[in-house]
Amino acid sequence: MYGNTVVPVSRGKASPAAPVAHVGRLLADVTELLGRQLPAGCERALRTVPRHVFLPSRLWLRDGEGGYRPCDRSTDPDGWLTAAYTDTPLVTRFTDGLPSSSASMPSMVLELGTGTGFNAALLCVLLGDDAVSTVELDPLLAVRGERNLQAAGFAPAVSCGDAAAGRPPGAPYERVVATFSVDRVPTAWVEQTAAGGRIVTPWTSAWCRYGTLALTVGPGGTAHGRFHAFASFMPMQRPDQDTAGPAPAPH
Repeated sequence: MYGNTVVPVSRGKASPAAPVAHVGRLLADVTELLGRQLPAGCERALRTVPRHVFLPSRLWLRDGEGGYRPCDRSTDPDGWLTAAYTDTPLVTRFTDGLPSSSASMPSMVLELGTGTGFNAALLCVLLGDDAVSTVELDPLLAVRGERNLQAAGFAPAVSCGDAAAGRPPGAPYERVVATFSVDRVPTAWVEQTAAGGRIVTPWTSAWCRYGTLALTVGPGGTAHGRFHAFASFMPMQRPDQDTAGPAPAPH
């Protein structure tokens, strides 16, 4: 979520610099995927925020066979750093053998669900720290995300709570964005968005699990919009026992 102050703020951040070559490849990949040049502010955000600072030492990457393989910074530092600046989602956590948290692919800059904190940092570059609020359901992930943000020099408002309830302090918001998919738009999101504001969320349903819903909020608690292609995110969840990795493949 972010609030009603939308003037970009430019100031130095005391954060570890991102590797220039890796960032250049990432920007090229994002531009190719979108089919157009990135807006100047978005490019500045991707150049400013060091993605590797927000990632744990073990990542889980697609193995090309429908599963995941581990990638550890301690045993494969070059492979880990390359993965950090690839335009792909990086799974960082499993619950009951299924992916439950990830660093979203940089070409998809959305926010409700703090996760690693990377998306919130991008929004801070675009809007200024004071304009950004981020909500994470899982207490452990909320703490990790806030620490990552602090380490990179950013200070948005980080809250631990059910993102389906939004974040009443700071409302109304001009934008509500989600990093998880829903099969219905929570009423609180509409109620906490200013008239003319936008809600953007990945969408899932019994017949379609791939797409994005973009809504414009109108008067009287109404919202209208359309579905767009592009985006597949993990569904909204409740906290559960963290597991070491993916479930074993059936034999």
